[in-house]
Amino acid sequence: GNSNIASLGHTAFVALGAYSVAILATPVATKQLSIPNAPFGLAEIALHPLAAAAAGLVVVGVIALLTGLVIARLSGIAATILTLCLLMIVHSVIIHWSDLFKGSQAFFGIPQVVNLPLAIVAATAGIVIARLFKDSRAGLQLRASAENLLAARAFGVNVVRLRLASWILGALLCAVAGMLYAYFM
Repeated sequence: GNSNIASLGHTAFVALGAYSVAILATPVATKQLSIPNAPFGLAEIALHPLAAAAAGLVVVGVIALLTGLVIARLSGIAATILTLCLLMIVHSVIIHWSDLFKGSQAFFGIPQVVNLPLAIVAATAGIVIARLFKDSRAGLQLRASAENLLAARAFGVNVVRLRLASWILGALLCAVAGMLYAYFM
């Protein structure tokens, strides 16, 4: 990305986005068959698909903020390894918390509200957002910090803040991709 740190963990945010809308938007009658023992009363809740997406984005945003506070302070291979650890943790939770995520079984009953034209429009919007960020002042500063971290800091660039903002933006875009995939399939 713009920070020149390889992230292997963004797939975790795709999964969290997809599962958040699957759990929140699936009708209650279907949840009684698929996840009857869901914690926090989630088996009794069925939100409108847009409300479920908004709630999912909040959840993913909070997780991205908490993980980003650590990852944004690291550089190089240490940050890459930490993103891989994040992916492994999320994968393990999804596989082993079968009361909520159904483990390795398929999740069914998700309302199909996304068609191919909407998915194409959303993908185009994601590309535009990424390009606008890259061409923004923050994106330029982030790329400069990737080239020479000490020089960027000497010029007053708050590298940790920029990396955190980039991490959260990337996580939210990945979550939207997961939500679109869940609503499409």
